[in-house]
Amino acid sequence: MKPTREEQAEYDSRACIDRDDGLEDPIWRLANLYRCIDASGMDVAFTPSPEQETVIISIFIRGWRRILIPKARQLGMSLLLSIIALDGVAFRDGFAVSWIDKKGPDAEKKLKEKVLFAWDRLDPAIRETLVETKRNTTDLSLRLAEREDAAESTFTAGIGFRGGTVQMMVISEWGWVQAFDRMRSAEIKSGALPAIELAPDGLCVVETTWEGGLDGELGPLVKEAQNTPEDQKGPKTWRLLFFGWQTNAAYAQAHGYIDDISAKYFEELRQNGINLTREQKFWYAEKRRTMPRVRSEYPSVVEECWATIVEGAIYGAEMAAAQQLGRVVNFLHDTRYPVHTFWDLGMPINTVCWYAQITPTEIRVLDVDMELDITLEERAARMREKGFTFGFHYLPWEAEMELTAGSTKTIMTKALGPNIRIVPKVAMVSHRIDAMRMHLPRCVFHAERCKVGVEHLQRYRYERSSAGGITKDKPVHDKYSHAADALGQMACAIEAGKVPSGGSVGAAAPAPQSRAAVIRAGRFGR
Repeated sequence: MKPTREEQAEYDSRACIDRDDGLEDPIWRLANLYRCIDASGMDVAFTPSPEQETVIISIFIRGWRRILIPKARQLGMSLLLSIIALDGVAFRDGFAVSWIDKKGPDAEKKLKEKVLFAWDRLDPAIRETLVETKRNTTDLSLRLAEREDAAESTFTAGIGFRGGTVQMMVISEWGWVQAFDRMRSAEIKSGALPAIELAPDGLCVVETTWEGGLDGELGPLVKEAQNTPEDQKGPKTWRLLFFGWQTNAAYAQAHGYIDDISAKYFEELRQNGINLTREQKFWYAEKRRTMPRVRSEYPSVVEECWATIVEGAIYGAEMAAAQQLGRVVNFLHDTRYPVHTFWDLGMPINTVCWYAQITPTEIRVLDVDMELDITLEERAARMREKGFTFGFHYLPWEAEMELTAGSTKTIMTKALGPNIRIVPKVAMVSHRIDAMRMHLPRCVFHAERCKVGVEHLQRYRYERSSAGGITKDKPVHDKYSHAADALGQMACAIEAGKVPSGGSVGAAAPAPQSRAAVIRAGRFGR
């Protein structure tokens, strides 16, 4: 949310260096007192950028106390928050700050290179009024020099916090933590956040590049910020401040070229009100071609944060290519081809069923049923309501295992009919993954009906483990693996020769058309 004209005017007035009473105002102090290291490593006066001004306005003029800042890299948010924290420690008695970072060395580096750097260069006349009672790699404590009984103010840097009350908490790179250290992420939410709730005017800011979607500990905070009507928000309601890469003037270059994929992306941004200069387009297009996770590192709109492909994603490159090449798109069902289903079986909520047409030129993934806590009979009725002409239903090998009421194959035959086929068991999960990688470039996903399934494919990932001096990447079996296993049945069935290639409905089918021809004919549409 950009500052209003009135908010910006108030900021400019309070930041004016000529004020006689400026030392009493945190906005004046932030704009005029501190020094920092700039991008070239020089010792310079800290001058807030427009993005940093927006955060200052949100805290000190709007009065926001719960702020989420998903962002592109290198926008100076951690620097700003370090200086706001130092300002509170230096100018308020009994002011406690907890800085939580993704790793211990990261937290210590912020303290050393941002907080202590600014503190050591503060005007000597101000420093002389304070005494350092503690200073090490993780802590800075100050109190008024003239009173030994004055309450200490503290800055503590680490990877977590539990116990006590703090007036300011900064959680840096929580997106990374929730993606790769879920136990600590849960501890931050259950152990650290309550400490800021105990402070009547406590300020909590989360600044992070994003990893994964909205199902982690941060997801409910984002949804609260997005779904609460503005007129119903209070000071402690979570709010979003998003800063995309395009807000940084340094992200531009005079050389380069704009490829077709980038040009299409820039047009989508333009239609959403984001107009880039030619120099910005050159910069981003080059990054897109050379960085595998450009939308994670440099999002243009906030929705790209939630859609980023996680590090270690098994199908990361293939799904990124599908997005970039326009193979995740709304399209009309082509009735010339039967619809086959491909399954992963488990508890009802974990059972996944993909619907796909195998054509001579591509695999059209029409729909997916997942996260449904319903009976098989209800599931079959739901399938019939879709109006598809079904071919075969492909079940994993364990469907033939005998259960109390008969095998799953027998039960599903009663519900779905006789066209049940069993996909042979693979010797290793990696064989199914390799098969899926071969066929993903042929897949076109219906953007609306397959949205959740595509997100789960993007988040199916490896977990690195070491034992006996050997490091291995093992596929993680979690809520995302079910969609990947189900679609993997399709790849294995094709490899085993169990799926008719381009089989059409009826005896005489028209000759297959290329996708370009289908698009021109109006079968596909965004």
